[in-house]
Amino acid sequence: MAKATTIKDALKRWEEKYEMNPADATDVNLCFQWPFIEKMDNSLAVLVNCRKLSLSTNMIEKIAGVSTLKNLKILSLGRNYIKAFSGLEGIGDTLEELWISYNFIEKIKSVSFFKKLRVLYMSNNVVKDWSEFNRLQEIPHLEDLLFVATAYLTSLRFRLIALQPDAAGAVLCPPFRSLREAVNKQLGRHSLCPQSCPLLQQNLLQPPNLSHRHWQRTFRRESTV
Repeated sequence: MAKATTIKDALKRWEEKYEMNPADATDVNLCFQWPFIEKMDNSLAVLVNCRKLSLSTNMIEKIAGVSTLKNLKILSLGRNYIKAFSGLEGIGDTLEELWISYNFIEKIKSVSFFKKLRVLYMSNNVVKDWSEFNRLQEIPHLEDLLFVATAYLTSLRFRLIALQPDAAGAVLCPPFRSLREAVNKQLGRHSLCPQSCPLLQQNLLQPPNLSHRHWQRTFRRESTV
């Protein structure tokens, strides 16, 4: 069996291909290396100016080596073997988008460290417990969530906006009528009720002083079967 590609080797290939020092790059794509990358490590620390890092379509099991990347805004880790968000705490104050679909995440543990995260794409993971969805309200600025093909949220995508933050953090409020239709469809499909999810209970209420036309103009909901 071929030896796995290391981060150091992948960066060397990237440097040879683009004839550029990785330390100066703002967008680094290490997707689909062959042989696959299996481990992230501190070799990534050289990417001091990187704003977007792509490591999708490899065989990575754990997130590591990104804590020093203080300029990183977008991290793409789709199609790997990742089981948890651990390893991202060091960039929680700066990361704005996390693309982590097609992995093996089952539990959403302690995501409150995501201080600036706006976009979370985590479709096609293995979340089985509806209560895990409630943990997402710990992310204060989440706007765009993709949760397709998880056990309880099949074919559901919607946008969120932070409204009326209080001492406990921002209240998440989706585009209500569209979300109501999508959620009711999913609840019926899985024999669930809004009472089982406080986040949905809270967010299905119409907010004051905001017309439906405003939501239609500002947000959209995508639902695919």
